[in-house]
Amino acid sequence: MARGENATVIAKRLGVHFRKVQAVMREAIAEMADAETLRAEWFLEDHRLKTLGLRFYEIALKENDHQAAIVFLKASERRATPGRSERAAILCRSRDALSIDRSEKDFHRRNRGGARRVSQRQ
Repeated sequence: MARGENATVIAKRLGVHFRKVQAVMREAIAEMADAETLRAEWFLEDHRLKTLGLRFYEIALKENDHQAAIVFLKASERRATPGRSERAAILCRSRDALSIDRSEKDFHRRNRGGARRVSQRQ
């Protein structure tokens, strides 16, 4: 897939039926869409950037290396990008999806009932 190959080409290269490749692709897509998998990947990426940044921070301070300081700043910027907060918001929404759904349903139930009461009074 990384080479831009479709399921048929991959199936021929591996010597399996293309439906098996499609099934594996569906499983991989489902796993990638899983909030827990995304949280784990983002945690690892954050950890890598932090480790990289700290390494270059030490070099910048000890050796007065301007290029190392720039790498540190870039890693820090990457960790603090708006995408980071957006991902956190997505994770919070996915984790709290059930409670949000329940709250919305309760809200709509209350409002429909209120609308009926108002129309009955008139």
